[in-house]
Amino acid sequence: MAGKSNIRTVGVIGAGQMGNGIAHVCALAGYDVLLNELKQFSPELLDKDRVLAVTKCDLLDDELRAAIRKELPKGVETVLISSVSGFGLPELKDLLWKVLHRS
Repeated sequence: MAGKSNIRTVGVIGAGQMGNGIAHVCALAGYDVLLNELKQFSPELLDKDRVLAVTKCDLLDDELRAAIRKELPKGVETVLISSVSGFGLPELKDLLWKVLHRS
């Protein structure tokens, strides 16, 4: 890989079986994990569909992005983004629209 990732914190929305599994894998990999904030805010949101947005990805080259994609959990729709540069934001918007309008 060309460089080391600056990603240190992973937020997991939902503390069900899948959310706990994602949090567990991320914690084992050495990431700080935010998990229970959503449950404390609104427990009803835990039953909603989930989207994983990995931030600060404008700092990564294509090789490192590809390596990160291989490590992401299966079955969770994911997009790599950067709010600073706008990287991946159109894809995130489209994905959120699709998830919110599922029938």
